[in-house]
Amino acid sequence: MTTAATGEEQAGPAASQAPAGIVQRAADMGADAATSVANSGFAQSASNAVSSAGDSVANATARALGDSATTAHESGDHHEKDHGEIPKAHPNDVPDRMKDHPHLDHPPAVASGDEVRPAEPEIQDLGWSEDPKVPQPVIFGATNENVWVLVRRFNKQVYHVKALPHPPPGELDCNIADKDEFFPDKLRSTLERCYTTVGIGMISLFTHIARVRSWKETRRTALFAGIYFIAFIFGYLVTTFSAFLLLLFVSPRARTILFPPAPLAAISSKGTAQVPKSGHLGSTDSATGAAESYKGEAVEQEASNLVSSISSVAVSTAVGKGAPSVDDAHPDDIDEEDSEKGRATEEALPDPTQVAKKGAEAKSKAAGDPKLEKGDHTAGAVDHSVWTQLQPILHALEDVADTWERFGNALSPTPPFHQYRNRVFIAAALVLPIFLLSLFVTPWMVYHGTAFGIGFGFFGQPAFDAVKLSDARKWLDKNFPKWKEALQLRNSLLKGVPTNAQLTITLLRIAEAAKSPLPPPPPPIAAPKPEASQGNEMAGDVPPEYQQEMKEAVHEGRGDAAPKPDGSTTSAPDAATTKKKSGSKRSLLMGFFKGTVAGGTQGVLTANSAKAVVGSNVSKNRLGVVKKNLQQEARGDGPSSFKGRHKGKRGYVDVITTAATPCVVFEPEWGAHARAAQAAVDAVPTKGDEEGGTEADSAATKQTRSALQAALDVARPKAHFSVQIDEIVELRKIGGLGWKGKIIVGWALSSEIADGLEITTVTGERIRLTAMPRRDEVFNRLVSLGKQQWEMW
Repeated sequence: MTTAATGEEQAGPAASQAPAGIVQRAADMGADAATSVANSGFAQSASNAVSSAGDSVANATARALGDSATTAHESGDHHEKDHGEIPKAHPNDVPDRMKDHPHLDHPPAVASGDEVRPAEPEIQDLGWSEDPKVPQPVIFGATNENVWVLVRRFNKQVYHVKALPHPPPGELDCNIADKDEFFPDKLRSTLERCYTTVGIGMISLFTHIARVRSWKETRRTALFAGIYFIAFIFGYLVTTFSAFLLLLFVSPRARTILFPPAPLAAISSKGTAQVPKSGHLGSTDSATGAAESYKGEAVEQEASNLVSSISSVAVSTAVGKGAPSVDDAHPDDIDEEDSEKGRATEEALPDPTQVAKKGAEAKSKAAGDPKLEKGDHTAGAVDHSVWTQLQPILHALEDVADTWERFGNALSPTPPFHQYRNRVFIAAALVLPIFLLSLFVTPWMVYHGTAFGIGFGFFGQPAFDAVKLSDARKWLDKNFPKWKEALQLRNSLLKGVPTNAQLTITLLRIAEAAKSPLPPPPPPIAAPKPEASQGNEMAGDVPPEYQQEMKEAVHEGRGDAAPKPDGSTTSAPDAATTKKKSGSKRSLLMGFFKGTVAGGTQGVLTANSAKAVVGSNVSKNRLGVVKKNLQQEARGDGPSSFKGRHKGKRGYVDVITTAATPCVVFEPEWGAHARAAQAAVDAVPTKGDEEGGTEADSAATKQTRSALQAALDVARPKAHFSVQIDEIVELRKIGGLGWKGKIIVGWALSSEIADGLEITTVTGERIRLTAMPRRDEVFNRLVSLGKQQWEMW
């Protein structure tokens, strides 16, 4: 079995946090290798000892609490294993280009796959086929669903990367650039990312607090209350709280026991059992409990719907929608036919970014605002100011999400990152000092010190002027030009701890080094049907203390029309009524406008094809981007060859890694002459078929084969380009059409858009690949194959 390589286990205390996947700088190892290994062994032994002590406390707590704590203790999370329990790669199986990694020790193994299907003989197929047979697990130490969650969110987060000329300060690449690009799609994906990380994390925190306060889990709440009041009586609240945090940091088992898991949607804000908002229980980590085929899909859909709802409210607020007028009827009295006549004008699809502004101007005109007669001189300035400030806001949101993910990955690491060292280091650097100080610092000292600090800060301006902090800053800038970078959390406290994007690219690099590219998440056509618990079945999914209460909650809400896993919420009479209304003039009117727009769109696409024939490069890049079903188009793609276009020509994007120098090549689709020539070559008898023939026959056959092979070489189309992977300095995802075109095509033609990829080489050449059904998969392979270190823009 071919296996992969990255790991950070055998580095020194400071450098030991370097991640897997940075495949270069082997020459830097030198004489420091032995020292790094020795220091690493000491750090690992200390980390293991601290974690074992935490686990001992957790075991005692589990015996004291019982019930849900014991269940959580027995179930345990399999991903919390130490590296000693993870299958290792044999040194002979590690490719040479991964041996350059300075911190390589024993990388986690990659599953073996199907070696028949891939075009490259050494590449293994782990599930790229039309009917994927994905091994379990793909990478030992991480479940497939967790890997797919990471890959799906990586695809939405990473649009544009540039190669770094020098190694990053914290050894981890794929950090977000300080002045990264801003565009609305990126803001949307960042907001969704904040919800799936920070938002769900805060909901989980408040749910646990509510559970403890409700006294439903009596023994657990009594334990917390007893410890709290004992610490209060003896004056050791801060000491006890810091010791509690230390325990949670160093022992994952203690976290599970002290805070046993429960479905978020099944617990109310008061700590009582409730029927989830979706009406069923199909996911444990989502706020609605909606059904999902694979882990994380419900949360991602919630995030998308949340951002859409916020956008809708923002546009409605800017336009002023919602203020009732004398002609507005009550919602229950609105006639379906009359209301749709007014909506018909909305189907002209104006620029959505201008809807709010133009709507506000129209409302002001209707109200007779006299200021509009003189012109609005503030509009341009305010609009420019708002869009300028959105980039820092976007960057701040990205930093918040990055920091949250780093803390999460430090507390619950995924191989090949070390299982203990990061969280023990953070606990020792962050919580341990507070614990030690609390043993000696009294409340009187804290009170008087705080009072003195406030007074000195208010009245000490002359002292601040005398210190001249600006001079100190200049001195630091001169002598330590990177001191600001060193103070960043990612380069200090969280050094070597990955974000989810950095973890994903590490796993992608592991698989690439093993010649077993990570398969994409299964498409909907291959995914199992979402399943969810209904009615009293939901009681079995909550902790024992809440099961009876859940049954009562289900019984009380039995008369309601509960939503189904497919999202339908209407009862049978309602569905019949809806179907009856859909046959009214509303559907005819909508169909008329849709047909009109569809006809116009088809005309534009036809004209685009004609312009491409004439030679328009812009039109060539739009050829073939409209697909009826991307999943069907993607069948047969990967892991080495992918459908796509270059300058409008159909062909295949081949990612070749078994050659002496890995490269990406575009091979045009064979024409009729080339296919006929190939068939003629195949029809000529081979050497085995020639046995029994005369020597003259053999010579004639060879001559015929040579002639046909020469004809094939002439007829076979030549590759448009061939770029070495290591010569790529920039990769950017590009849309197949503009966002307005996407809206029109998605609505009028009910079709999908195949997006593209732009590759920039060291010579400055820009290569555009378009109409790629598996654009994200090609991007992921290219970004994880070479020795480059990337920065996200």
